[in-house]
This record gives sequence, structure tokens and C-alpha cells, in this order.
Amino acid sequence: MMVGMRWSRLLIAWAIGLACAACEDPEVWIENGLRESSIPVPEGGLAEIRDLSFRGCRWEYELGAGRRTGACRAMAGEGFVFFERRWRLVAEEEQADSKAVVRWFRFRTRTAFRVGYGESHVLRIEPDSMVEDFSSSGPVPH
Repeated sequence: MMVGMRWSRLLIAWAIGLACAACEDPEVWIENGLRESSIPVPEGGLAEIRDLSFRGCRWEYELGAGRRTGACRAMAGEGFVFFERRWRLVAEEEQADSKAVVRWFRFRTRTAFRVGYGESHVLRIEPDSMVEDFSSSGPVPH
């Protein structure tokens, strides 16, 4: 009888542990999949992104090409990754002087990512998976 109680207690503890693990918020990393060669402007440094956010997580630093953010516990559900991407604006008269104005433009991923409780995801930003985000104002008035 005692052996049966031990097993039932162990089984109950295991089931509670499994249920609690499934209730953890998803762990998320963002990876910058942009490459310098994927950017049509020849100047370097344009594959950097900054101020990334996804479902309650925010990373407020610059992320170079091929780099990954630190882990963050996001809210479960579906959403876009929002970020800013550097872009150099070169006026025609300034091309000879090679002076460029660096601006940061708001972008988001083209498709939403879904994350669930107890899961871990690396969300990768690719050149063909991003669109300009017009829901917030950018550096240039429209």
C-alpha cells in the first residue's frame, strides 16, 4: 500500500511539474539575417537594425548582420517583429563629396510569428521578409 502511495504522489508531482512548464511564457531571440550584399546601396553598415520589439519584449540596441539578441520571455500569441533599419540618403549634389545622411526607418516583418507557452523560438529577419512600417512616424515627414 505504501509503495502505491509513493508512486501516485510521484505521478502527481510529475504532472504538476509538466503543467507548470507548459505555462511558462515563450522564450524568444531575434536574429538579424540581413547581409551587406542584400542591401542595394554600396556603403557598409546598412544591415544594422535597432530598437527591436516583439510581443512585450524590447531590445534597445543596435544589432549587426548575423547577430542575435539576448533571450526574452514574450507573451504567447501571434505578432510582428518591429525594428528600425539604417539607411543612407545621398543627395545628387552630395554624391561627389560622398556625404550621406544616415536615417533610421521603421520596419516590421511581412508575416506574423506565432509563439506558444513553454516554447523557444529564434525569429530571423530576412531581406525579403520585411516591409516598411507606416503605423508610426518615421524620420522624414510624409
